Amino acid sequence: MAKTIGKHPMAGRRPWIRLDGAEVAKATEGDYPIAVTIHGHNLKMAISPPRIEIGGVPLENISFEDGGKTIRGILSRMPEDDRVLVDYGFANDETKANWKR
Repeated sequence: MAKTIGKHPMAGRRPWIRLDGAEVAKATEGDYPIAVTIHGHNLKMAISPPRIEIGGVPLENISFEDGGKTIRGILSRMPEDDRVLVDYGFANDETKANWKR
């Protein structure tokens, strides 16, 4: 049986996330005007929730779905631009939002 010498086999590997896209549309109900769906990989709930912003506006009422492939939430106001940021602190990624009319 081989013996591991030196570093642990997982040493140097860092957690990662990937954003594949985001859809932004007027919400159909509630007081908030904008619904957001973000698609990607490793988008899971963490002990410390990720910072998620669209155009500088924080995403609210966040839910994590599809085994880490989808995040849904709402915006309380219109974002300044279409930049989507998901930042866990240890891993982050950006994409651009697609607006649905």
